[in-house]
Amino acid sequence: IVDSLKISDLSWNAMQKMKPLYSSPLIINELINDPIAYEVEFNKMAKQNKMLVIGLETAEYQLNVLDKVSIEEQVEMLKIETYDTSPLEEFMTLIEIYKDQDINRMLEMFYEDTMMLKYEEELLIGRNQNWIPVIEKRIVNEPVFIAVGAMHLPGRYGVLNLLKQKGYTVSPVDIHD
Repeated sequence: IVDSLKISDLSWNAMQKMKPLYSSPLIINELINDPIAYEVEFNKMAKQNKMLVIGLETAEYQLNVLDKVSIEEQVEMLKIETYDTSPLEEFMTLIEIYKDQDINRMLEMFYEDTMMLKYEEELLIGRNQNWIPVIEKRIVNEPVFIAVGAMHLPGRYGVLNLLKQKGYTVSPVDIHD
């Protein structure tokens, strides 16, 4: 399988020590010629602008959330036959949808994935609701740039809607090249 995906030995060795779903970004990065790691770029921008970088939740909490998905189901989610298109094509489609700021289409794609939908409460809704008080505490005294995974943005329980319900104004950042 390593040869068929053209994954480097270094990445393969790193994947052996993590939960299956955490290996997905590594696989995608191996398949993309010129990967853009938005999280890395945002951290660089924050450092250059001397901005504080904080997490909305701890890594331990994230791991505990992922523990609610069995290892067997995580492996199944990574199998190529669970995709209508290749994981790379799906990822590139999500990037284009994100750049076009069509976040509702991202949510539609999420709802098409019945395996992930089963964990919507744990992976999205509950976490989004937990983040709102953390965000509110940070934005009281100064302007703040907040970056979350794209799937946390849309929908009734998305971070954007939850903030709007609290009376905040949110606006997108243009990320086109």
